[in-house]
Amino acid sequence: MNTGERSGAPPRSPSLAALLAATRPGFLGLALVAVLLGLASAVHDGFPITAWTAALSLLGAVLAHGGANALNDYYDHLNGCDAGNVQRIPPFTGGGRTIQEGRTTPAQVAAIGWTLFGATAVIGGILLVATGPGLLLFGLAGLLLGWLYSAPPLFLAGRGWGEVTVAAAFGLLIPTGAAYVQSGELHSLALAAGAPLAVLTAAILYINQFPDYAADRLTGKRHWVVRLGPRLAWPGYPLLVAGAAGALILGVVAGPLPGWALASLLPMGLHAVAVPTLARHFDEPVHLRPALANTVTGTLCYAVTTALVLLLTA
Repeated sequence: MNTGERSGAPPRSPSLAALLAATRPGFLGLALVAVLLGLASAVHDGFPITAWTAALSLLGAVLAHGGANALNDYYDHLNGCDAGNVQRIPPFTGGGRTIQEGRTTPAQVAAIGWTLFGATAVIGGILLVATGPGLLLFGLAGLLLGWLYSAPPLFLAGRGWGEVTVAAAFGLLIPTGAAYVQSGELHSLALAAGAPLAVLTAAILYINQFPDYAADRLTGKRHWVVRLGPRLAWPGYPLLVAGAAGALILGVVAGPLPGWALASLLPMGLHAVAVPTLARHFDEPVHLRPALANTVTGTLCYAVTTALVLLLTA
């Protein structure tokens, strides 16, 4: 029996709140700060920001992320991951729950996802005309990864490629794409600033898989926490955090990040605080909420801090 969830037919016309919940709005800030990081990189490299293209970049990234989240809910409903997840920690894990709560149908959630992807494509087309054909690669790659992350037959999230997928999307494609829109050029600075964000985004996904371990294992979702088991998997989290810190330091030492970017190590202290919590409670999801919250907050603060440093040192 579902714990605290309604049964019965979903409404014929879901509420706006239900539609929004299917996109998991609490996580959409990640796409937002990834774009800000790219815009700040362009400014630091001497390119003025065009307001309307910057606004469309922000909107497109958020819509694409929301669409990917909705499609993830749809496919996780089909494979049973979300329905059987009784150890989830909302709002961090277990999906948006609108299907399981009877607030939407699976078809409605899928429609939300594809509609948002379609809107993203329209925005991308407008930016393509303004910027140049190179943007097509960023847009197509982003939408393709957003779909293949959850969808069969590849189902990247269930084959151990989920961390790589989200790292590429949020740490590489979005920042470099946003910088490209402003300049028509590829920026090594956007890549260097985005590399730590890529690893930290992978860390969000990685630690979120511990509460989902039991449901994912039973439904054949073979990410690395399932493959290794929580006891062997938990050291992977501090390794990811160390990798992000190392990428930031390398970006400063080898260039092109300014020295003040080392200030962005400070938000990673929140990740460091999460490590002992995960080490003690890797098999007790009920105690992991502070670690999950610190991971998300630390990642967002890394991106904001780095963007501010790039703007102030331009």
